[in-house]
Amino acid sequence: MFRWRGVVRREGVMGPRHQRGLSLVELMVAMLIGSMVMLAATRVMHNVLQSDQHMRQLSERQAVISYALDIMAARLRSGSATAESFVLRDSYLDSRYSDDRYLGSSRSDGRCTLHDNEGHQPLIDGLISAGECGDERVIDTQGDGIYRLHLKLADFPAPLMMWVVDRRHWSDGSTP
Repeated sequence: MFRWRGVVRREGVMGPRHQRGLSLVELMVAMLIGSMVMLAATRVMHNVLQSDQHMRQLSERQAVISYALDIMAARLRSGSATAESFVLRDSYLDSRYSDDRYLGSSRSDGRCTLHDNEGHQPLIDGLISAGECGDERVIDTQGDGIYRLHLKLADFPAPLMMWVVDRRHWSDGSTP
């Protein structure tokens, strides 16, 4: 201990008590807080990216459904299609599984693909059926050139329905 202008100073083992920099404990606490902030920011970013991906998938799905309904409606309105022109087929037997060992297999998960019978091409994948694919009609004829389109989506509770009128039946100006 020594006196300097009337003030008693104590010196510790390592010298004066005023410290420069951070102690190890303070540094560890700061690193822990920084890590927690980074973890929270990473989780938020992950959730935003997942949400963005989901929205893109929904947007793409909506575009495909709109395209298929437009094709079906245009062909029915012009009279170039009938109720049998579009059929549901098992998605498991879709063209992606062209291996012969899958053909004739009874493995079905209830998901169907809407096919254009005349164009021999798939239009929409991921539809569902109450029974087997192919047993259920997608287009119901209501008579007098009126058709009802209905599609059951796997991830949507209510079926999509649309009414279409064959223009050839009503081209004389009368109303249905």
